[in-house]
Amino acid sequence: MGERRTLGRFVCGERVASGPIGALHRARVYGDAGFEKDFALLVVDGKLSRDRGSLGRLVRAANGWARLNYPRIAHAHELGVEDDTYYLVSDWLRAATVGALTVDGPLPVDIALLLAADIADAVAHAHARQDLVAGGILHLGLCPETVLIDAAGNVTVRDFGLLAARITPNWADDDRLVYVLRYCAPEVQEGGIVDVRADVFALGALLFELLTGHPAFGGTRARDIAAQVQASPPSLTGVPAAVGPLLARALEARAAARLPSLTELRTQALALLGDRALAARAALVERIKPRLPADVARPSPLDVAAEAEPAGAAIGVSSAVRAITIADDYFNAPLSSAAADPLPLPPPPSMIPSTLSDGARPMWGGRPLLQPSQLTVWDPPSTTATTTLDALRRKRSKGWLRAAVPLALLFAVGGAALVWQRVEHNRDRMRAAERTTAEAHRAPPTPPPTRVASTPPGAQIYVDGVAFGQTPVSLALENGEHKIVLVAEGMSLWRGPVDAGASIDAQLVPAHLPATLEGEAGLKLVCKQPGLFRVFVDGVDTGRTCPVEERIAMTPGAHKLALYAPRGDRNVDVQRPVVVKDRGSSTRIILEDE
Repeated sequence: MGERRTLGRFVCGERVASGPIGALHRARVYGDAGFEKDFALLVVDGKLSRDRGSLGRLVRAANGWARLNYPRIAHAHELGVEDDTYYLVSDWLRAATVGALTVDGPLPVDIALLLAADIADAVAHAHARQDLVAGGILHLGLCPETVLIDAAGNVTVRDFGLLAARITPNWADDDRLVYVLRYCAPEVQEGGIVDVRADVFALGALLFELLTGHPAFGGTRARDIAAQVQASPPSLTGVPAAVGPLLARALEARAAARLPSLTELRTQALALLGDRALAARAALVERIKPRLPADVARPSPLDVAAEAEPAGAAIGVSSAVRAITIADDYFNAPLSSAAADPLPLPPPPSMIPSTLSDGARPMWGGRPLLQPSQLTVWDPPSTTATTTLDALRRKRSKGWLRAAVPLALLFAVGGAALVWQRVEHNRDRMRAAERTTAEAHRAPPTPPPTRVASTPPGAQIYVDGVAFGQTPVSLALENGEHKIVLVAEGMSLWRGPVDAGASIDAQLVPAHLPATLEGEAGLKLVCKQPGLFRVFVDGVDTGRTCPVEERIAMTPGAHKLALYAPRGDRNVDVQRPVVVKDRGSSTRIILEDE
């Protein structure tokens, strides 16, 4: 993008950042009387703009962000397009990103906890807006570059939901997105079903980086990052002992074992911070001040004109007349009693002052301000010169003629435009009918085969609830998006969308119960329809398919049992709680009502 390119009414200045959605510029809007205001203008990547699916997700995310109104959330103002270039306008803040704070090393524990609490408060507000979007508005792209801190230590979060435009099949294999993938939960990288716990994982990764000075998941290859995220939580070496349990819960790879919400994360962070919040805020202010960007306001054109050398002497006006300043009502400026000659009337409101040009001659609205020798008035239809009173009187006799000619021309042009509009309308209808007929007889293009593979191979494939054999396999699917489910004994389910003709290579991970559920008791299941349902205990995938001949090691007590059928994509909740017997014994459950 070239320097000072104009998009809509926004004049783009320097590029300040680049991200997965596009380039962020500082843009400016110019108004009357020297008014200027800066905005943050995100120029959407051309590849995303040309993809209808990605663009649709971006528009939905921008609509959700624009409806948020909260002190710690930047405002999204508009989404525009010019010459096939889409741009998103939001608040410009004189602030530094959180990433700038860790350039010199990790932050003190209190500052890091304060930042995490403020960020959690902002994103939790978006999560609570379920009146706008079912399940609330998710951020998904929370990272150091989307969190800003101003000179007062206030936190502002931006770019809500925009990363959804990038999430397509195999999107997490792109090495160019390594930076943002470090903060994406496993379910986000897999393109699966996500909820508010995805943002809990992202904030946990961000808090880890603030406390240690380095990312929780390092590396320069997307696959390396994905492998580390799947094996999370990372090593907590270097993390203060008091914060370790909080980070371990926030960075849990399995969403069911993760902290349930950002409200809970904020509560725990504030509890660790205690009564040191004010001191932490003051320390944050001192740390952020040297990292703020320069923001020297440019003088307005009106200020330049008022502060210049008195132009009256150069054009024959008495120096006793006070110069008009921006503080005056310059449309009714007072005349000095010492002035020998009356001043001409001020310009009409449609003409605004601009900078001095053309030597010492004052300019109004880009046109010279004339200095006639006799009393004059402004002729509103003309902005090029003044007219004397005598000239106005001479013109009045033919005023009706001057009014009638434009009216006649207006009617003639309007009639011709109406006729032309009707002709073009009929032509467009005929063209549309011809296109509809041609498209009705044209067969839709057949997409290439869809390649589905997995590591390890041999997983059962279900497409839109229908079994299609085992991986690897090539499938002939209809145009559009399909839901893929891969099932392998002992492995966690893999679920995600895929477009016809695409290829996926799913990385299956072993399924195991968390330490809080594993015990010395056991559970065995017998189903009426064997081999149909996958077994979930307390919302966690056990990797077993009913019937379960070899017992599932569990802790004694009551547990919630649920079944999921990939064929037909349906869930069956067992209404009654399942009670597992004491240690050393196995509980046998017979399910006959599926």
